[in-house]
Amino acid sequence: MDTTEKVIFSYVDLSLMTPIRVECEKLSEYFKTSVKTKDDVDVEEIDKLKLLLSKLEEIDENYNPKPDTRITIDIIEKDSVEPVCIGYLVVKYRGKSYKNTDQLREHLEKMLF
Repeated sequence: MDTTEKVIFSYVDLSLMTPIRVECEKLSEYFKTSVKTKDDVDVEEIDKLKLLLSKLEEIDENYNPKPDTRITIDIIEKDSVEPVCIGYLVVKYRGKSYKNTDQLREHLEKMLF
């Protein structure tokens, strides 16, 4: 049974280039007024997002272990908040780094833009 109560997205365009890597917790600080927020996402879209996240390929921590963040997701469950940080190439989820996929990028584009 899925215990997700709400999902909150903070985001800018995934393809937006910057001269430095933007850390997950600094997304709003770096992009300021460009950051959009969305929390009214269809349950089916959230389920598909979680499925895509569960299928990501873990990457070696020595290879670009932190995303150049463009999207943050707070997956709010009954007793916890699961943060997800997404860059064009790397996703940080449940404390591990994963290779982003075209499928995940396309799904996020469809949901957010």
